[in-house]
Amino acid sequence: MPSTTQRCCACGGDRNVVREWREKGTTRPCCDLCHFYRSKLSLQNFKDKASRIHAHRAHPYRAVSQTLCAPVSPTVWSKRRNSMRKNDIRRGCDPNKTMSQTELRAFVKGKLCYLCGACPTGLDRLHTDTCYQAQNMQHQMKPCCYHCNRMRRDTQLKTFVTHMNRVHANK
Repeated sequence: MPSTTQRCCACGGDRNVVREWREKGTTRPCCDLCHFYRSKLSLQNFKDKASRIHAHRAHPYRAVSQTLCAPVSPTVWSKRRNSMRKNDIRRGCDPNKTMSQTELRAFVKGKLCYLCGACPTGLDRLHTDTCYQAQNMQHQMKPCCYHCNRMRRDTQLKTFVTHMNRVHANK
């Protein structure tokens, strides 16, 4: 796919349009960043998530009411904690110091995803080399929903938000 004539179907950019967005039997040109960020979202859901991030970053107090958040099942919390523990082991951190499910639940209770304002199901580490330990919670971690956490991965926050604003503007 020649990158000079194609525009990304999500952000409208024309740089590094070498990927394809495959969905329901159709293929559209896609840039490297959108391909990286999209996770498993459909194009429409990706654009909707980008718009929520744009709106929440502009007006963080207009977020979804906490009363709309359904309780997260213990199974989900268990999966999040196991994932955090595996990440700590990979980073060489002491897995016995990884925060417990109780600490995780208490930290996100009454808060919203710091990126899009949805109900959080875990934590996003602001610095990817940080371990999931209680002493790091206040300054190096933020409550985050699954999709935002998955989309941002290890990208710098400013780069991620800037790109989501581009996707939002390309409606």
